[in-house]
Formats: sequence, C-alpha cells, structure tokens
Amino acid sequence: MENNQISKNEKMFAALSYVWVLCLIPVFFGRKFRASPRLDQGQRLSAKANEESAFVEFHARQGLVLLVCWLAVSLLSWVPLVGQLAVFLLFVISVVGIVKTMKGEEWEIPILGKYARQIKI
Repeated sequence: MENNQISKNEKMFAALSYVWVLCLIPVFFGRKFRASPRLDQGQRLSAKANEESAFVEFHARQGLVLLVCWLAVSLLSWVPLVGQLAVFLLFVISVVGIVKTMKGEEWEIPILGKYARQIKI
C-alpha cells in the first residue's frame, strides 16, 4: 500500500494497535473505520473513502498478537534477566511498529507476523 493513499487518521488509528491494551480499539473498530472522504486532483470523491481500511486491520491483527505476548511476558517478568530482556524486546517492537505505522508502512513483526495473518477480525 502506498504511503500517500493512507490518511493521517488511519495512521493514528493503526498506531494504537501497538500501545498495549489500546490495541483493542482498532481490533473492535478497525473493520468499521472508514477513511475520511477527500477530493483527489480530479475533484471527485476518492474511492478509498468507501472502502474498509485494510491498513488499520493489518496493524490491528499484529497489535492483538503483541498484546498476547505482553500478557505472557508479564508472567515471565519476575525472572531477573529473561523477563527484563523480553519486556525490553517487546517495547522495542512496539516503538518500531508505531514509527512504521506513522510512516504508512505495513511492517510485519518478525516471527509473530505469521500468527497475525491467521487471525480473522
């Protein structure tokens, strides 16, 4: 998906997917999210305004998988080195996901991305 086709609202909505429990907002409302109507150079209503946002759905699926990982890692967080390393790794993945989303990119999380593709929202 090209960066210029994604509205600022879609990017911000999709970025919520990487903020721990706030990922539930795009999970529940991602299919209903519509891009705001806008006019292209030909001054006609963009077809994107009537479509569901695949961009938001993609990131909502990944956010849901990341939330499950956060919950699992919270159980491991009491293990001194392993827990701290896992929390740090998930934090870095979340930050990278937010940055990539705000740039309009569909970045698949390594290893976890294949599980996200299997989720039907």
